[in-house]
Amino acid sequence: MTTYFLRRALWLIPVLFTVSLVTFFIMRSAPGSPWDAQAENKRAIDPSTQRQLEKFYGLDKPLWRQFIAYTIGDFDEESKFVCGAVCGNLGPSYRQKGL
Repeated sequence: MTTYFLRRALWLIPVLFTVSLVTFFIMRSAPGSPWDAQAENKRAIDPSTQRQLEKFYGLDKPLWRQFIAYTIGDFDEESKFVCGAVCGNLGPSYRQKGL
């Protein structure tokens, strides 16, 4: 019985990795971006502001680095490590306005 639970726990790691990888690349392959003006009642953002937003959210990095930053974590501009989804950090909260 212990070996059964141990095997199931070990299988959890590749399954979660595969699900997060597939989800990440499906979301990144969707057309558009959060600041596109094509949605209703949105104004166009100038290119310099768009570049600043991409840098702030890490969207200017290659896809593999974005995935690593999302799952494990990455260093910010002050060389401080920001942990990713492994530590429970799933990004800014929409309900609590970024807290």
